[in-house]
Amino acid sequence: MQPSSTPSKSNVLVIEKQESLATEKFSRNGSVSKDLHIVAKAIAFVIHITSTVDLHTSPLNAKLLYDRDSDTKGKPVEMLNSAPLEFTAHVNDLGDKAAVETRVSVLSSQHEGAYFRVKFWVTDDTTQTTHEVFSHPIKVISKRNQPPNHPRHHQFSIETNHTCTNPQPFQ
Repeated sequence: MQPSSTPSKSNVLVIEKQESLATEKFSRNGSVSKDLHIVAKAIAFVIHITSTVDLHTSPLNAKLLYDRDSDTKGKPVEMLNSAPLEFTAHVNDLGDKAAVETRVSVLSSQHEGAYFRVKFWVTDDTTQTTHEVFSHPIKVISKRNQPPNHPRHHQFSIETNHTCTNPQPFQ
């Protein structure tokens, strides 16, 4: 279900940690370098989120978007044969943290080399205000041990697990 109200720009939702097989730096058109998280298709990775809204009474929602510099909100990835994103939020007892087990079922190579982002949102049940946060860019490859298809890339270990540092909501 899409959020119905105007998204909040506050720090109500924060991505504390984004797991992946590997990360690399990338930039587009001379823009600031960003972390690109590499994940394998249909293999779970975890995104850790904190919230000032109780995630027991206001459930977390998620949608896969294309990562586009020209469109800060991103265009949703359309469903063809199956949902492009599956997720399960494991919320702690206090309702202020969630470990979101995430699976992406589309490949970057099947979408003209596009990168993706996961948009998370929650609607505060007391104020009906919608708050959102976006993951770091994601590249989806077909196998865990497949190096990215780029001449500058090097083989990476499947045990590598990088996290984002100094996470902030994307505006």
